[in-house]
Amino acid sequence: MSDQVKSITENQYDSTLNESDVVLVRFWAPWCPPCMMMQPMYKKAAKDIGDKALLSEMNLDHSPNIARKLGIRSIPTVVAFKNGEEVQRHTGLLNERSLVDLVNSI
Repeated sequence: MSDQVKSITENQYDSTLNESDVVLVRFWAPWCPPCMMMQPMYKKAAKDIGDKALLSEMNLDHSPNIARKLGIRSIPTVVAFKNGEEVQRHTGLLNERSLVDLVNSI
């Protein structure tokens, strides 16, 4: 794992969930102000989280099928997966402390 955020596409979605025991996926779009506000906090959280989880992000403008599959209707949404299964979901802006706490709670 890395302290960087991995940008993924629909084609990479399934394989990304298998890259780590715990994976966070941030669903966002460039036209969404809260999504853009959250971006630097998400990157900072990735550094704080380190090897505890893989943080990734998916631009829903380029990946509408995954949004439909997961029933995502509002963004930003962060979905936490453990061993490939969704275990938590949060819609709305999360700061870096909340993201770290989310990972630590899994």
